[in-house]
Amino acid sequence: MTESEFGQLPKKVQKQFAAALGWLNLGNWQEARGELDSVPAEYREQPLMAGLYLEVLSSGRQWREMQLRASLMAERFPGDVQWLISQAYATRRAESLPKARKVLQAAYERFPQVALVCYNLACYAAQFGELEEAKSYLTEAVGLDAEYKDMALQDEDLEPIREFVLDIR
Repeated sequence: MTESEFGQLPKKVQKQFAAALGWLNLGNWQEARGELDSVPAEYREQPLMAGLYLEVLSSGRQWREMQLRASLMAERFPGDVQWLISQAYATRRAESLPKARKVLQAAYERFPQVALVCYNLACYAAQFGELEEAKSYLTEAVGLDAEYKDMALQDEDLEPIREFVLDIR
């Protein structure tokens, strides 16, 4: 949903979205969820609304529900990699790292030029002790977006390859 599409939503729905975002920014995911739950069903699966719902579920550590919702959005909007990234994030926490990795590997096959997918695959590989694979994915991520080097220097998942991170250009 673009800004212009957002502007076409009924004023009440716009206010509910704004209220949910406000509650989330205040750290109250329960109130944010309450606002989103009261949005009419026909608007809940709009990408902007669904994305906020995933943020709310993440804040509340509602991993299984986040995983399910992200999966449904990935099916509904297969051209948007963000749903797969969110699904992998929730799957890691709801189930396991190996299952999350499968989600991201499928995302990589479809979206190989997305730095965040490469970065997350680097993190997962490092956690599995597959250090050469981790280095390769991280090099790819940094090549796509140099900001990922700074992230990698702070990321605990990449501790096994920390010295390598220092040398990436």
